[in-house]
Amino acid sequence: MKLYLNKEEFVVEAFSMSQTYGGLLAGRIDKDFNLELIKNLDTPKGWGKGRKLSLLMPNETELSTCLPVFTCFAWFTKHNNYLDSGTPDGTQVFIAFFDDGKGDLENKFRNILAKLNWNECSEDFWF
Repeated sequence: MKLYLNKEEFVVEAFSMSQTYGGLLAGRIDKDFNLELIKNLDTPKGWGKGRKLSLLMPNETELSTCLPVFTCFAWFTKHNNYLDSGTPDGTQVFIAFFDDGKGDLENKFRNILAKLNWNECSEDFWF
């Protein structure tokens, strides 16, 4: 999926979601539990190891009580139009966020990109 924001083209390379507390058999959900869950987030299998993962933090109420139902991961790229072999072919960002599952994904992606400091969160890639 291609998205345009401020005259720049972004590509959603991949998207993954799972239940935030899926597999939880017992335990008390509180802020400490949620912080540990967040600390252990990693990009989905098949997206490569050692990726720089940026997190859109949940609000304080969610963090202290119960996080939204879904944990989501999005992989965005922005391609360069340079032909110089010494220049990366583009930059990419891996984002984790929590979501209630309601609403249009395209608009959610646009909102994420609008809030994101791309230069701070991105890493280069080459083909």
